[in-house]
Amino acid sequence: MLKPVSLSILCLFLLATSAAKGMSFFWSESDDAESMAPKQSEPLQEVKSVFSGQVDYSFISSVLDTGVSSNEVKSLLDLTTEYFNVLNKSSKGDWFAFKTDIDTNNQTIVRAFYYRQSDEEFFVYRGYDNNIYDKDGFQFNSLKSLQMPFKNHYRISSSFSLKRRHPVTHRLAPHYGTDYATPVGTQVLAIASGKVIRTRYDHFAGNYITIEHGNGIVSRYMHLLKTKVKRGDFVNVGDVIALSGNTGRTTGPHLHVELIYNGVPIDFAKTQRQYGDVKPLLTAQSLDAVDTFEALKSELETTHPMSLTRR
Repeated sequence: MLKPVSLSILCLFLLATSAAKGMSFFWSESDDAESMAPKQSEPLQEVKSVFSGQVDYSFISSVLDTGVSSNEVKSLLDLTTEYFNVLNKSSKGDWFAFKTDIDTNNQTIVRAFYYRQSDEEFFVYRGYDNNIYDKDGFQFNSLKSLQMPFKNHYRISSSFSLKRRHPVTHRLAPHYGTDYATPVGTQVLAIASGKVIRTRYDHFAGNYITIEHGNGIVSRYMHLLKTKVKRGDFVNVGDVIALSGNTGRTTGPHLHVELIYNGVPIDFAKTQRQYGDVKPLLTAQSLDAVDTFEALKSELETTHPMSLTRR
């Protein structure tokens, strides 16, 4: 003989089977059988995570117009400021796109940011490993991502050496840079994004610029004809920062480039030979950075076709 099943056990059974079928069970103290019937759950609404827009009169207000909060704007600035000072560089008519995500503290953060101007673009990605990546999947401003300081090819007139005989004094002394035989007036480009920490004249170095790039990387450019940046400026990789010249103690026009890593001078030309054609490691983070870059570009061009005319 079957024993009567208690109402509480029956309710637990209904709850379990309903959950397995993706259904919600609503309990009511009413004896109405209809009130105890399982009902389909409401479908979850997809949370928007990719935003895009165009700069109007203010970058901040333009970002807020996409519907994000002030906390997310702060997260965007925290992500970009060290590498790309968007507040100083933004102009009316520029385009942007960014992706938000939830971090380990259950807070909404900006995971990636893409910015397009008429003559350049910028992208930065915050990895789940807390490292910062560029559009090619390299860790941002790493030795692997450094660019050449000019557009054309110029021969090396004097290499990095710890024991070079100086062409003027004829004494053995370290030569901590690489000299490129650039004609006077050649555009000098920043080898990575960063902050200008010094621009001045020195009797030996002539007009020179020092840029701090983060991650222990500092670059220096000497014997310049004219500097186009000042101390405190933020520069993007490839920005024109000076014109090469023949100032200071030299034997002829050239660009002297120094690379300092964690306080130690290293051979810039050797670094370029070692990493110049390197491909990013196929890690999950680097692949996600590359995929996100393409996704944000596509979002911008699909949602705002006019952005294509600014290239």
